[in-house]
Amino acid sequence: MRALYLRLAADGIRRERRFYLPFLLTAAGVSAVQYILFFLAGDVGLDQISGGATLRAILQLGSFVIAAFAALFLFYTHAFLTRRRGREFGLYSVLGMGKRSLASILFWETLFSFVLSLSIGLLAGAALAKLAELGLYRITGGTVNYSLRLSGAGLGETVAIFGVIFLLLFFDSLRRTGLADTVTLTKSESLGEKPPRANPILGVLGLLLLLGAYALAITIKDPIAAIGLFFLAVLMVIVGTYLVFIAGSVLLCRLLQRNKRYYYKPAHFVSVSSMAFRMKRNGAGLASVCILATMVLVMISSTTCLYFGEEDVVRTRYPEDMRVEFVFWDDEETDAAAADTDALRALVLAEAADAGAEPIDFREDFTVYPKSGNARYICTFDTAADGDAQTALWSALLRRFRTDEAKEQYGYAQFFCDSRAVARGDFYGSFGGLFFLGILLSSVFICAAVLILYYKQITEAAEDASRFAIMQKVGMTAREIRRSVNSQMLTVFFLPLLLAGVHLACAFPMIAKLLTLFGMYNTGLFAATTGVSFAVFAALYALVWRVTSGAYCDIVGGTQAT
Repeated sequence: MRALYLRLAADGIRRERRFYLPFLLTAAGVSAVQYILFFLAGDVGLDQISGGATLRAILQLGSFVIAAFAALFLFYTHAFLTRRRGREFGLYSVLGMGKRSLASILFWETLFSFVLSLSIGLLAGAALAKLAELGLYRITGGTVNYSLRLSGAGLGETVAIFGVIFLLLFFDSLRRTGLADTVTLTKSESLGEKPPRANPILGVLGLLLLLGAYALAITIKDPIAAIGLFFLAVLMVIVGTYLVFIAGSVLLCRLLQRNKRYYYKPAHFVSVSSMAFRMKRNGAGLASVCILATMVLVMISSTTCLYFGEEDVVRTRYPEDMRVEFVFWDDEETDAAAADTDALRALVLAEAADAGAEPIDFREDFTVYPKSGNARYICTFDTAADGDAQTALWSALLRRFRTDEAKEQYGYAQFFCDSRAVARGDFYGSFGGLFFLGILLSSVFICAAVLILYYKQITEAAEDASRFAIMQKVGMTAREIRRSVNSQMLTVFFLPLLLAGVHLACAFPMIAKLLTLFGMYNTGLFAATTGVSFAVFAALYALVWRVTSGAYCDIVGGTQAT
């Protein structure tokens, strides 16, 4: 019997390869990205990069985000596959197979999917990990190590994570098939949805939530306050988007149907009636695509702005190459007013000379605060030396003045030293890591949005094939079929993109305020990266529309969309 279950599972995957292949490739791609992040997070070379600890934390956070997203998204897409196989499992039940036999088939299908996707994903991840490492070091300014290696820990963690995900997918499949009776399974592929009712209350509520979030984003002035309000605005946008698409889109379709001049045209009649009937399901899918598109645009535009504006950030936060500060406390052991600034100045200048970083435009300030009696001695200067010499000077100053002996000898309580060169390295490590992670996550989210649209449209195309066949018999031409498909596809595809653009435009002021917390005040650069990101994303989006529209026409009419 085991051989029979194996053959049935393999045949099922082969017959539904149009639907299984995107699922398997997506699982493989996400597992490859997961391994790459584990590989990079465990790279000992990060210890040699300025800001390497921060970069490692960023990569570890990214791996957590990818794992959570993989679980949610694979569950979402696997539901399509289970629904597609419902009729087949129903026939197996009619032929006398019990629940245990169906569970065996599902087990082998899940195991095949797990082995195929993980094998492809880990091979791709192992092959691309070194390339990703080279790209990361190029972005962050690290030293490239050309030796090849595999991360055993990364392999084990990736297999464990996706093993748990696929095990949960198996139990979800058992739940879906085990709770349904034979008749329901047999008709699952052809079962439609009840015509949804327009709910203006939910639509108005969603619109109010969006307007409220937009108002928060546009009117915010304080960057600190923007941190807390940002998450509130994000939550309002997510809930509002789903309500607007689920309730508002149904209302829109009903209004289009009442417009007889528009509705009773061959290109609009079939598309509008089809969208209206499925809009409950469509609304949730389109809202998900809209949220994913917004996440991609916000992530890639902000991280790109931070990376390419890194020099502006450094020069804003560190106007001089070096800043040295001594803090004196007026207590029983120290006398702030008697601080020996001449000795401290001489020592700083001596260390600068030894490091080959002679000061240019040396400035100093000694301030006594009468109320407390404390004092502060600050000296700042630029230097013509390169970054290595400045870093060497910074290290030498820390070694000399961050000792108890020095504090006791010169009477200061605290010592601070900032170097623009050191900060530049730290910023490159942090912002470069964010930029790299933004590229990876954006790629995954784009693939997710594409897959949602693909599954939705191809599934609906299979459901609409009989409807278009009837329309052809009553005189609908191939050209009218293409126009109807294009009308439906344009609405389905570009409504999420349009609303994502509105989200991005309204979120722009708040995100710009948040970027100032990183020292990024170049609003023009952020506007440019946002515009370019939206244009590139829209171009890719249009390409996906073209391909999916063609596949839809192939299924329903055997023609290509134009």
